[in-house]
Amino acid sequence: MRHGGTYLTTQPRLSQILPPPPTIGRGLSHIEAAELSNILNVDAIDNFYSAAVSLSDAINGLDHGYFSWATVKLYYSLFYALRAILCLTDHCIFYFGSKPRWILAQAGARANRTSGTTHKCVLTFYRSRHPQASLLSQPIEAEDSLDWLLNKRETANYRSYGFEEPKTPSHFEHLMLRNGIRRALEAYISDQEGIYAFDPDHAAVALPVRALGILRNELSVRGSRLETERADFLRKALKDSRGPFTSVREFLLSGIA
Repeated sequence: MRHGGTYLTTQPRLSQILPPPPTIGRGLSHIEAAELSNILNVDAIDNFYSAAVSLSDAINGLDHGYFSWATVKLYYSLFYALRAILCLTDHCIFYFGSKPRWILAQAGARANRTSGTTHKCVLTFYRSRHPQASLLSQPIEAEDSLDWLLNKRETANYRSYGFEEPKTPSHFEHLMLRNGIRRALEAYISDQEGIYAFDPDHAAVALPVRALGILRNELSVRGSRLETERADFLRKALKDSRGPFTSVREFLLSGIA
């Protein structure tokens, strides 16, 4: 459970926020809302780090031909980035017992019921709270952009009869056979318009990269900083068999480390 959920479910004074149904809980006080908002800012930087580590892990997987696991990690990179963006807009998704709940870190806000897994909740909430977001501006192969990558992950994890290695899945063919991961990453981090993020030949990597760029910018504006130990780990991890990804390090850490 993230810090926001721990705060809501372990503070005795907040027990009235989450009473058993059908009772309607009280709303957050101004102080409680401010406390929760500050805690969500901590959750946001934690989620950014998880997203960045997942991206690094995926890059290393692609470099060594582990395409199935790279697909899973790229989805997780996007998921953590979206969760961080929700934290920065004061949305807390958490569990009360085994039931998912959400609450807005604003005075008077009450906990609301929701349904589905944490992943479904995060994707659904991001769409509903950020309908004009650039990450949602175009479909990928006539499919919602977030669902497109989710489905790639679920195919790799659950729908295939075992991992497909050494075969390269279709969503990596162009990347690996024509561009190469190093050249492709240079293009993705320089893509101001987000063209690659919705191109099925590139989106598996380019969409999480774009999400991380948006998140990094927002964290920088807010003055959020990554712990030195974490920043150093990312600097060491962001490399392939040819050496460090200097431009990717700068892209991810500029303004926050």
